Amino acid sequence: MKKTVRHLFRILFAISTIYTSSNAMNQSLITAAVRGDVDAVTKLLAQGVNPDAEQDARGHTALWKALWWCHADVVQELLHYKADINGKDINLPATLQTAAYQGNSAMVQMLLDLKVNANVSYAKSLITPLMFAARQGHIEVVRLLLANKAEINLQNCAEQTALMEAAAAGHKDIVMLLLGFNADLTLKDMRERTALDLAKQNKHDHIADILTGFLMLREWEMISEPADELQFDDHQNHTKLSLVEAIE
Repeated sequence: MKKTVRHLFRILFAISTIYTSSNAMNQSLITAAVRGDVDAVTKLLAQGVNPDAEQDARGHTALWKALWWCHADVVQELLHYKADINGKDINLPATLQTAAYQGNSAMVQMLLDLKVNANVSYAKSLITPLMFAARQGHIEVVRLLLANKAEINLQNCAEQTALMEAAAAGHKDIVMLLLGFNADLTLKDMRERTALDLAKQNKHDHIADILTGFLMLREWEMISEPADELQFDDHQNHTKLSLVEAIE
């Protein structure tokens, strides 16, 4: 009888040890995901840690944490190990918004590759990833979104467009890029201001000059090609019309 009890105790102790060890490894995975430590994540997954184990008080997984912190390489590794992209509270459109705001082009590209809608809007504000990126001056993200069919003239709840956001913030290169894709200069926000008005209001005189020049050219019907046929001759987004040089 005593031998049976001792044997049972040993079994229970072994199970407890295994559970404790597994729980510790799960916690290590979520810590590595939060930190963006892809090497640690890879090592733990290779050791058999379940990427979909609920690892915090709210039941969130390492993938949720990596998406929340916009660690693209960690997300990629977790997905390689078949982490559930449809897990609890995982919101890919919201992650795209965050990545666009942060200028995280790697995360933006990954989400677009996962077929997340480039035009998803943020709650009641109706702010799109393109508007966030234009406002913050993240031109690489703007390029990615435009290449993935982001609608350039959408308006948020204040009726402002990506062009208005870029003009108001003083981001010349982004203004030029959006104009190259035929952004509408005539749209007005809820206070009846155009992109040109916002540039002037914020004392971005050079951008105001560029917008004025484009308005004149379009009024004279000097720009007639579709947006996808406009070509850029360098990485500074100058068109072959040499508009910038003419204005400067």
